[in-house]
Amino acid sequence: MVPHMSESPSSSPQPLLSVRGLCKRFPVRKGLLARQVAQVHAVEDFDLDVMPGSAVGLVGESGCGKTTVGRCMLRLLEPSAGSIRFRGIELTSLGAGALRRQRRHMQMIFQDPYASLNPRMSIAETLSEPLVAHGLMDHQAAREEAAQLLERVGLERLHLHRFPHEFSGGQRQRIGIARALALKPELIVCDEPVSALDVSVQAQVINLLRDLQRDYGMSYIFIAHDLAVVAHLCSHVAVMYLGEIVEYGSCENIYRSPLHPYTQALLSAIPAEEPGQGKQRIILQGDLPSPMQPPSSQRMCTRFPHHAAAFQGGTLRLHRAGPDHWVRAANLDALRELAEQGAAAWQ
Repeated sequence: MVPHMSESPSSSPQPLLSVRGLCKRFPVRKGLLARQVAQVHAVEDFDLDVMPGSAVGLVGESGCGKTTVGRCMLRLLEPSAGSIRFRGIELTSLGAGALRRQRRHMQMIFQDPYASLNPRMSIAETLSEPLVAHGLMDHQAAREEAAQLLERVGLERLHLHRFPHEFSGGQRQRIGIARALALKPELIVCDEPVSALDVSVQAQVINLLRDLQRDYGMSYIFIAHDLAVVAHLCSHVAVMYLGEIVEYGSCENIYRSPLHPYTQALLSAIPAEEPGQGKQRIILQGDLPSPMQPPSSQRMCTRFPHHAAAFQGGTLRLHRAGPDHWVRAANLDALRELAEQGAAAWQ
C-alpha cells in the first residue's frame, strides 16, 4: 500500500513527485583495506506521493532517515534502490546534464542557514548565480531579480552587497529561502528550516513559507522534529521510524487519532498550549534497534513491547486505517484495540 493524497487516484491529478521502494544504505568499512563489513539501512522501502501545490511533513526523531530521504529525492545522495519520478520523469536514470535541467524545478532549503551559504560570496552573487548558471538571465538582470527576491522574503535591497556573516540566523534563513525561490521551482524540500532559529523567528519563517506557497503554488516536503510546526504548515504528515513510514495521513487524522505507538509518543511531546494544562507524556522504553540489522518485526518490539501483538505474526506493511490514514502493522485490529485502550497500553 502506497500513501496517496487522494482517495480516488483515477480522477485526481498526477503526483508531482512519486517515490517507490526508495532505499539508501551506507557501507561500513573496517581494516587497512577499508573492506565493507556491514551496511547502515538508513532508508528502507520508502513510498510517497506528493501532489501539486501540497505540503507534506516528514517527522521523526534524529537518525530516522528524514534528511536522507529528502536528499535522495533530489539526488544529492544517490539512492541504493527504488524509483523517483518527478513530473513523470524517472530521476534515477538521468545523466548529469538532464538532471541539472530538472533541478531548476526542485530546490532545497537546508537546515543550517550559515553553512549552506558560501561565506566568500555576497548575497547578490549567491542569489544571481543560479539564474546565470541556467542561462535564464544575464548578470545585470539577475542582480535586479536578486533584489526583488530579497524584498519578497522581507529583506532590503541594500543587503545585496553584504556577506553571510553580517546577518542574523533568521535573516540567513530568509536568504536561503530566496535562493531556493530564484528558479521558481515546483517543489522545495525544506530540511528543518526553522530548527536552528529562535521561537519568534520560527513563526516569521513559517508564515513566510505559507505565503510563498499561496502566491506561487509550489509543493513542500517539510522535514521537522516539531509536530506543532508541521500542523501549522502541512496538510499531510508521514511519521518515520528507522527509515520507514510507520503512519501517514492528513494532519487532522494523525493528530486526532494516532494508531502507531511511535506517533502517539511523538504527539505527547508537544508542549501544552496552556501552562499547567494536564497532559500525559509517553516515554519510550527499551533500546533502539541497530540500523545495521535487516528490517524485521522485532525492530518494533524492542521499543514497543506492550504492542507486540500488533507487530508479530505477519508481514509488517501499511494498512489503510480509514479515509486518508495508513499505519504500518502486522495486525491492524490488534493495533486499533491497543490504541483504544490508550494509557493502559503503556503501563
